[in-house]
Amino acid sequence: KEYLAYDTTSVSSWSDYIKTVRYGKNKDGDKLPQVNMALVFGEDSALPVYYRVLPGNITDVAIMKKLLKDVSFLEIDKLKLVMDRGFYSADNINALFKGHYKFLISVKKNIKFVSGIVKDAKETIQDFRNYDAAHDVYCYSTSAKWPYVEKNRHGRVVAEEERRIYVHVYYNGTRAEAEKQRFVKSLADAKSAILSAVELTEVQKKLAGSYFNVKETPKRGTHIEYREVEIKRHMDDLGYFVLISNDVKEAYAAIETYRRKDMVEKAFDNLKERLEMKRTSVHSDETLQGRFFLQFLALIFVSYLHKHMRDHDLYRNYTMQ
Repeated sequence: KEYLAYDTTSVSSWSDYIKTVRYGKNKDGDKLPQVNMALVFGEDSALPVYYRVLPGNITDVAIMKKLLKDVSFLEIDKLKLVMDRGFYSADNINALFKGHYKFLISVKKNIKFVSGIVKDAKETIQDFRNYDAAHDVYCYSTSAKWPYVEKNRHGRVVAEEERRIYVHVYYNGTRAEAEKQRFVKSLADAKSAILSAVELTEVQKKLAGSYFNVKETPKRGTHIEYREVEIKRHMDDLGYFVLISNDVKEAYAAIETYRRKDMVEKAFDNLKERLEMKRTSVHSDETLQGRFFLQFLALIFVSYLHKHMRDHDLYRNYTMQ
């Protein structure tokens, strides 16, 4: 009723004969062709209201453009969307402004538009007056001017102006320490792989390129110098995350709304595990579309059960099963 939570997931398929099945980025790490499923949930109802099956190689950024084309069919007044940072791009923000949609979206803290604001926030964000006990985060909020650009269908700029947008910066110390431990462990694993002359993963190659200077010498063999300035700069950024919105002014309200998006992630878990959708096990587009439709109906039932059990505290004595 208020916000619609929007996200996507990937489902693997053994079939190469379905036109939507493509190799793409797989969150589960399966080396199989896949399809993407976009899913929209109502905030108050906690029920799925829309889905779309898309090619497995399409990105979240591109998927949102299809959502905006479809969304008029839903006939929802004053539609609002909450999305994770995979959907962020300047073009998408401009499209949301152009369509007069209200939005709340997570963004990377190092993008040009917010990096300066994050730097300013670090000076005072950890003052106790900024602590939000309910969400265990420190908060910093400010308004900024979004450089809105509107283009016609030929790609020509027809309007340029500034639009107001709210930027919310958050810091969580527990999250920072956990991220530091993972980062240091990843650096250590990359170092070990280099010195052992084993093939590096793509993640390790990226880490080595960013934080190591690797030298080969006849006498000393492989020698690694650490880019301590870059390592420290990255460590200092850990624990921070950023939300931007053209609607939500308060940091507390923004994180409260954003965290409700977890219902979509839980729905994907239900689809893949409880409703056995990790593998499509079909060999035609017609069967694939039929299976997704039945799974969508099943997801409505499962989501309703979850909401009812949660609202009436039934998880205290019962499992979903």
